[in-house]
Amino acid sequence: MDYKKEMRQLIDIVKQQSFDAPLEQTFDDMKTLATAVKDLSDRIEMRVRKSNNSNKMTNRNEPKTRHSQIMKAKLPRSIPPHERNNPNDTIDTLP
Repeated sequence: MDYKKEMRQLIDIVKQQSFDAPLEQTFDDMKTLATAVKDLSDRIEMRVRKSNNSNKMTNRNEPKTRHSQIMKAKLPRSIPPHERNNPNDTIDTLP
């Protein structure tokens, strides 16, 4: 049997029981389903993160292209502290 078919059957059973079963049992069934969905969501999120991290690692090992080297060269450089203007200097005291 296909897992999706089994999953749908279980969901249908819980839905049907929600009309007939005691309220406490229905609430427990709903919590069980919610927990299962949360667990599946967490597993998928971990797989996606792992996939993204492995993609980042492979990108680091790729040779640098001419474009990336040019872009790095065009980034503005910081001004060394001795070349910065002192805010206390006035126009008259500057050389």
